[in-house]
Amino acid sequence: MSVAKVSAPTIGAPPGITQDELATLVDRVAVRYGDALELACSPLATRTLTEQRRQHVADVVTDVVARFCAVSQRSGQAVTSTTPGAMANGVQPRDGIDAIPHLFTAALTETCATLPLDPVDVAPVLLERLMNDVSETFEAVAHRQNPELAVREYVDVEALRGLVSARQADIFQRLVDHAPAAQIADELGISPKTLKNHITAIGKRLDAQGRPALLQRARELSILITVPAVILANTISDTLNNANLM
Repeated sequence: MSVAKVSAPTIGAPPGITQDELATLVDRVAVRYGDALELACSPLATRTLTEQRRQHVADVVTDVVARFCAVSQRSGQAVTSTTPGAMANGVQPRDGIDAIPHLFTAALTETCATLPLDPVDVAPVLLERLMNDVSETFEAVAHRQNPELAVREYVDVEALRGLVSARQADIFQRLVDHAPAAQIADELGISPKTLKNHITAIGKRLDAQGRPALLQRARELSILITVPAVILANTISDTLNNANLM
């Protein structure tokens, strides 16, 4: 799922850029981006990911520049197209998210130094392009690793605490996280018997007994809410959109 599209300004004739000039710009962005990743000790700076990282840079820069400029093409050559989930291959999603400010800064700085463009105009278009990567990456990773990871379940804590005690709400959250009973008891510093009594009490309030029945009943009461992974990705997008990455 893509974030809302930002329109590039269309006032006056767009500047032109050749494929060679575009390749030089990509190289400059890639070098600046790579230096920033190494300085931040990012896993994306590893030698094995160098070529993949450069391809991602090429995709992002080409897409953004094409929104503002007339990009000349060599005979039989098409403008580079984005590879969905490029950030996901070989790295953890969190690493890709952490790298976004570095790529944003490198691409914005070099693009505006190369072309007669206003950073205020380029920034939202660039950010939109990077946010699309985030959404596609999370969706691709979720489905590739485990189809069940395409959804997450969250507890409506306020609704739950209207029915059970704070301690029981904490226990219920751990049941949702599929923690073993022994682990829950150990983490809360209570005996297995006390834990069992709490779970029984929760069951009486929700009119269900046993973990599977408790979870199902919580879903029916809208205490346990299913959220698609793509919505989580969009939430991250909103957070980054509101962050000061300049």
